[in-house]
Amino acid sequence: ARALLDKALPEEDPALLAALIAGLTDENPGPWQYPANFLPARLRETVAAFKKSIKKLVSALKKHEFAVPDYSFQGSLAVYEWATTGDFDRATEIFGKGVGDLVRLVLMTVEHLSQFGSLVEECPTLGQTARIARNLLIKEPIT
Repeated sequence: ARALLDKALPEEDPALLAALIAGLTDENPGPWQYPANFLPARLRETVAAFKKSIKKLVSALKKHEFAVPDYSFQGSLAVYEWATTGDFDRATEIFGKGVGDLVRLVLMTVEHLSQFGSLVEECPTLGQTARIARNLLIKEPIT
């Protein structure tokens, strides 16, 4: 909600929205193993804006001893690769885990995007972008 209020979600770029959500969805992010400039600039800027938006919330949660998972840059980049190029093999390589793990991440991301897609009346642009993002991810070999 904080990122929505701060306009820190990429409301007009379905691939960036999918990638941002995927980075939050990966339940077991591994350490980032690429140089920082490996992330495309637009993705890097989007993640930075989002993290800045929720920084106070994350600090408050940690202060009260809530577990706050790390952001998965590899999950984010793998889903961005899949959404923008359709190269599943390359996306799997970037993710650094098994094919089944990437399929699971994509399907979980699609589920979260469906939740955003249901906000079409409250947030028309974000809702429509989420629906488009979901459709970018559901293609062979993921159906």
